[in-house]
Amino acid sequence: MQLCILFFGANDAVLPSSRLHNPIDSYAENLKYFIALLRDPSSKYYSPNTRIMIITPPAVSDAMTKESAKGQSVFKYVSRAATKQYADMAIVVAKEANIPFVDLNTAIDKKVEELVATIKDPGVYAGYDRFLADGLHLTARGYEVLYNLIIDTIRTNWPEIMPGPPLKATVLNPKVNQ
Repeated sequence: MQLCILFFGANDAVLPSSRLHNPIDSYAENLKYFIALLRDPSSKYYSPNTRIMIITPPAVSDAMTKESAKGQSVFKYVSRAATKQYADMAIVVAKEANIPFVDLNTAIDKKVEELVATIKDPGVYAGYDRFLADGLHLTARGYEVLYNLIIDTIRTNWPEIMPGPPLKATVLNPKVNQ
């Protein structure tokens, strides 16, 4: 395996009144556990050449999750502030382990700020609806942000595993080859 991406925490970060909640210390320990599975020589999953990247939980729109909570109860436990704490903790763990990370939380916020600066009316969700489908989950545009951040992180840290340009399709036509 060339690359392992650890990308979780949004569900862990739900408020303690939810059954899905995972305390932040436990979340950090889980990240460390997965890192150790690949880095610890005594682990049966030891893989010293596998590169590891951590991705923070995305930013959250409280206004959107409040609206989404009307249809799905789990959203009433989602909080922008709590999710930011988990994102910050993911960065702490990554830095302690000397692992590259993608700060998706901050990146989404910055993209929203850039968008809002260029449009007249950002709408009721202040532009977050361009990047988040329901206040938490990414839209296609949000996934594009994530993809670009992942590629940039690979390019910066492990250029040797950057995928090459796409292969050109060859159409086989027996009449052309005669």
